[in-house]
Amino acid sequence: MTNRQAIIRFLHEGKKVVLTPERLFYTRRTIPRLVRQMRQKEQIQVLFVVFELASWKTEGLYNRMREHPRFLPELLAVPSKENQEEIHNVVRYLEQKGYAFCCLKEGETIAARFHPDIIFYQKPYSWCIDKSLFFRRNLKSLFCYMSYCFRNTTRDFNQNTFFHNYAWQVYVENETEQEEMKAIMDNGGRNTIVTGLTVMDDLMKDKSCYRDPWKPLPSRKRIIYAPHHTIGHEMVHRSTFLQFGDFMLEMARKYYDRTQWVFKPHPLLRPKLEKMWGSERTAAYYEAWSDLENGQCENGEYMGLFQYSDAMIHDSGSFMLEYLYTHKPVMYLASGEVLGPDANLQTRQALEMHELGRTGEEIEAFIRRVIAGEDPKAEAREAYFRSHLIPPGGCSACENVIRAILGES
Repeated sequence: MTNRQAIIRFLHEGKKVVLTPERLFYTRRTIPRLVRQMRQKEQIQVLFVVFELASWKTEGLYNRMREHPRFLPELLAVPSKENQEEIHNVVRYLEQKGYAFCCLKEGETIAARFHPDIIFYQKPYSWCIDKSLFFRRNLKSLFCYMSYCFRNTTRDFNQNTFFHNYAWQVYVENETEQEEMKAIMDNGGRNTIVTGLTVMDDLMKDKSCYRDPWKPLPSRKRIIYAPHHTIGHEMVHRSTFLQFGDFMLEMARKYYDRTQWVFKPHPLLRPKLEKMWGSERTAAYYEAWSDLENGQCENGEYMGLFQYSDAMIHDSGSFMLEYLYTHKPVMYLASGEVLGPDANLQTRQALEMHELGRTGEEIEAFIRRVIAGEDPKAEAREAYFRSHLIPPGGCSACENVIRAILGES
């Protein structure tokens, strides 16, 4: 076994960590050199790799960098391996916003088209995009990562991947999450920085900044139904869609004169349902929401959807905290165990701000309270919001990230 192939083991704060010589060299030698070179430049080239619209949560940071004299941000639209059709939504959205962006030709690499100092990937998972475009093929750049959602688990797969440990800077929402990541990550979380998430900035904007996507139906309460995609998932068992999907349609029909609904499924729910139900049955279910006088189906961007709503019913881990920014009543759907043993502290705290829906009767009672304007959790939600959901330092998360990159904080 050569030195390069050998596995180096050492203790870090009582935790055994396994790092290859390659990783040690990159994180201890290459990263400091790249940081020095980057900060000496008059303008820093930053590449945002976009492959899924709903989880592109660094758009605000991209726009802030466009305004900053030290940055030259660029956009690269690439296909998602999880949803091949999503590239069309990404391209259409970028065109509508008037952003300059690139798409690579077949077989073309990032290095052949760009020379970025920093690359932002949407997700840390190797299965999301072609491996030729992921970080292991682009080690001449620095990697910065900001989660596309509030973290909700203590599992390795979304906090302790190779990417998390290779990244130069990993931005986290608060000190609670930073402490948990220090205990989970192989590198002891040395590259984590508390900046807040850019999605916090978006969620804290006044609703006048967003288009109202709801049908104009006055005097009706606006309720979002947002089911997760994890049907039969090996690692995450969150989805309650098979239990409550038809019931939610029934509720929309029953209260058609007092409510209006948006069906906001996770983008991956449809392809999974097509495998389970077939295309025809899946299409019929989605169309049923669109065909309702008081209903519609929405995909992609959802900030305006949230801001102009009156309540939400969901089983999504990321929405558990995001919807609290609306200061509106919210119900979490549960089938069996509400949260697994790997749920992190902030998720458990956020769950306490929700009403819990285990049965059709509990869901309907919540809908009736929304119609009546009753909100028993309002005071608790406001206290939690003030203590946990505002970016630190009196700055926006975007400003905190920019200062961290420039070494100003």
